[in-house]
Order: sequence, then C-alpha cells, then structure tokens
Amino acid sequence: LVFLSLAHQNSQLFYTKFNDSPHLIPRVYIILIYIILPGKLLLDQYQFGLT
Repeated sequence: LVFLSLAHQNSQLFYTKFNDSPHLIPRVYIILIYIILPGKLLLDQYQFGLT
C-alpha cells in the first residue's frame, strides 16, 4: 500500500511538471518512463517474491 501511494504521488508530480512545461520533456523520455517504471515495479515484485 505504501509503495502504491508513493507511485501515485510520483505520477501526480510528473503530470503537474508535464502540464507546467510540456515543451521541456521530449516524448521519447515520457515513453521510456512508461516502459521502465512498470518493468522496475514488476522486477521489484519478483525479487520480493523470491526472498
């Protein structure tokens, strides 16, 4: 639950920053974020399941 709330706060921060200055963030960077973050979450869950 704590992890989910942190992720939710981070996404809110990201969206507010993006809305404030959309021209400063390349689309490739956004796409990478959406690819890497879920992958990292899955990897963390997998490693947590192993321990």
